[in-house]
Amino acid sequence: MGESSGSAYCRVLSSTLGESIVASAASDTWLWLVLEYGGPWAAKAYAQAVLPAEVRQAIDGWVEQFPGARVQLIRRRDTPRDGAVHLYLGWSRPEHRVVRRFHLPGYDAVPSVDVPSFVAAARRGEHPTMGEVVERPVMLVCTNGRRDRCCAKWGVPVYRELSRRDDVDVWQTTHLGGHRFAATLLTLPDGLCYGRVEPGEVDELVRATRAGTIHRLDRFRGRTALGSAAMAAEHFFREQTGRMQIDAVQGVQTEPSSHGSLARVRDDAGLEHRIAVVRETLAESAAPSCCKPPEPLTRWLRVTPEHH
Repeated sequence: MGESSGSAYCRVLSSTLGESIVASAASDTWLWLVLEYGGPWAAKAYAQAVLPAEVRQAIDGWVEQFPGARVQLIRRRDTPRDGAVHLYLGWSRPEHRVVRRFHLPGYDAVPSVDVPSFVAAARRGEHPTMGEVVERPVMLVCTNGRRDRCCAKWGVPVYRELSRRDDVDVWQTTHLGGHRFAATLLTLPDGLCYGRVEPGEVDELVRATRAGTIHRLDRFRGRTALGSAAMAAEHFFREQTGRMQIDAVQGVQTEPSSHGSLARVRDDAGLEHRIAVVRETLAESAAPSCCKPPEPLTRWLRVTPEHH
């Protein structure tokens, strides 16, 4: 479909309306189960993937056992239809982040990976001894056009640009959420989600990621380990202070207030910053993804704690 019919794309309408990208990432997610898959991707990619029953049973068991887990399928040009596959385990809590890569002879080897031991070590703030240390940042770009055509239209060019580089470990991935913010991508082990990324800013994005800093607040959808209100508070903390180092925020705790949420953002000096946020529903509506009915837009605002 050509650009002349671009108004049919949910990404175009979202951008035209100026929909806020703040705190739009998938929330409360910090354990990533990332499996290379060479078969076709359906709209519900993992649910419809053709995997051995024992493999699906193992993965589903890990998701059930560990709240905060999410499955992503990945591929690239050299992904085989059968044979050896990669599995990544990522832990992306603000206070401790780690990723490990496993080269497996086939899908049948997936259940043998000791995910509980990986989680136990990560929870203790340790670096698991299993798997292969990944020296380069891992970047997952959503390109699943079967789920939403915007992800293919805007995601594939960003993936292609990233794949030309040798200083990142980049993959195409399945649904990350927020099709209308395409191109969307996730960085591991940091668990940072970006949206509306353009091919021309790939160099800047990679430099920021390798330097341990946030790439452009207007692209930053949020840190997936946090809840939505906490993501918003982190965004406003960085906007106010100009502190873009990833480690500048060590944690965010939120509690309900009379009109929204009160957050306590802990910085790398151990100081707490009180930030009150509220989610506002707007008069404008837009489709959350292509071919879906419109829904009211929302945005996060910072307010003074005294108003709560």
